[in-house]
Amino acid sequence: LARGRGFIAGWIRFADRTPPSVLSLPLFADAFPPSPLGLLGRVGWIPTVELTVHVRARPCDGWIRACFESRDIGRGMLVEDGLLWDAESNLVAQSRQLALILR
Repeated sequence: LARGRGFIAGWIRFADRTPPSVLSLPLFADAFPPSPLGLLGRVGWIPTVELTVHVRARPCDGWIRACFESRDIGRGMLVEDGLLWDAESNLVAQSRQLALILR
């Protein structure tokens, strides 16, 4: 894959303030926009081909902080790595996503 870079970070939780659980971490890992979206310009769709989420710990109550970075962007594909921390700064999940870039 060609070299490129995209980055996005933010905070996430359920709107009704349901505490996060180990089952919510894969959802949160896939909820953010693709990290290189600002670099790609106009695209039609960036569907996930494969998403792997490694749950590292049970999250405490509160917001989940997440950051996602794509270093490999090109040939119609991207690979994105993610990290999720709970409100006490414990690493609770790591993710890797392979997606297509469809124009």
